[in-house]
Amino acid sequence: MQQVLDGPKFKKSIPTDTIRFVAVTSEDSQASTMIFDNLSIETGVGNPSVPDVETRTFTYVREIESTEDSLVEQDFRGFVAREGNASAAMIVHSGSQTAVVDLVKAIEDAKNCAVSKDFPTRKQAEQAAAEDGLKDSERVGEFDDFIVHISTLVPAGQSLQTTIILLVDRVGETDESTAFLAIDSIDSEVKASPDTNN
Repeated sequence: MQQVLDGPKFKKSIPTDTIRFVAVTSEDSQASTMIFDNLSIETGVGNPSVPDVETRTFTYVREIESTEDSLVEQDFRGFVAREGNASAAMIVHSGSQTAVVDLVKAIEDAKNCAVSKDFPTRKQAEQAAAEDGLKDSERVGEFDDFIVHISTLVPAGQSLQTTIILLVDRVGETDESTAFLAIDSIDSEVKASPDTNN
C-alpha cells in the first residue's frame, strides 16, 4: 500500500494549446450549452508596425436522433475589441450553410437581447464551468458583446457538424492597432422541422 504524504499535490493538468470548454445537455436531450474559457484570438504582440493576421478554428458534431428532419437553433455569444486599423471577423459553417457574421449587427442584437438565464441548460453549464475552473476570457479595455443566431435544417438520420472560424488582423503602421475576438458560450436547441408539422 502506497503511503500518502502531506505536501504539494497536483490539482489538475490544463492543456494550453486546446480549446477548453464544458458541455451540458438537458434531460430531454433537446437543449445544450457549451461554455468556453479560451475560444479566443488576438493580434500578435510582436512589432506593431508589421502586418499581422491570426486565425483560430473550432469544430464540433451534434449527433441527432430523429426519424424526421430537424431544426437546430444555435446562439453564439462572445465579445470583440478593436483599436486603430485592426479588424475582426467570424465565420460559422453549420451543415450546408455558411454565414459570414455581421459583427455590427451582432453587437446591436446583443444590446437588445440579454443572456437567457432561463435557457434550460445555461445555469447547469455555468456551475460545471465554475467547478472545472473555467473562467470567461478577460475583458481588457473597451469591448462589445455580441450574439449570433444560426438556424440549420438537418435531414433525418444525419448529424450536424459546425465549424467556427475566428480571424483578427492589423495592417501595421501604428502601435495602437489591436484586435481581440472571443466566444464565451453556445446555446443549442433541436426541434422538429416546421415542414414536418404541416
